[in-house]
Amino acid sequence: MQAETIEVRAKAYAATVVTSSDGKLTPQPPPLGPRHAAVQDANVAEALAILGKPTPLGWVELYKVYEIVRASGVLHTAAEAAGLKPSDVKLFTHTANHPEASGDEGRHARTQQQPPKNPMPIEQARDLVSRLVRAWLDSLA
Repeated sequence: MQAETIEVRAKAYAATVVTSSDGKLTPQPPPLGPRHAAVQDANVAEALAILGKPTPLGWVELYKVYEIVRASGVLHTAAEAAGLKPSDVKLFTHTANHPEASGDEGRHARTQQQPPKNPMPIEQARDLVSRLVRAWLDSLA
């Protein structure tokens, strides 16, 4: 039997207290975060549903999440906030789309494009998409 590791991260928000003109203290709710965004935004909900699958994501699932972020219109901003260079994103898409680079799990069976010289490993692709989505969600909060 193989042991599995689950990493859980939580972000706590402190409540803000505002003093009104009559001197009363009024607690304010914490800022809305990604969970609220998922409730309000079908694209966020879809991306999180894909990312929440119990098995490691492959090229097809990673690319779907990438497409969701791209369709939101903030791909470049989110990529920059995530510390990703345009060449990183281009290598991800090129590798995901090329059968010689991504193998049987890739998005396409045939292409006329040449494969990337140094294809992106799947682990690096998972990290790239994770960072991209995190930055995207942070931009919505």
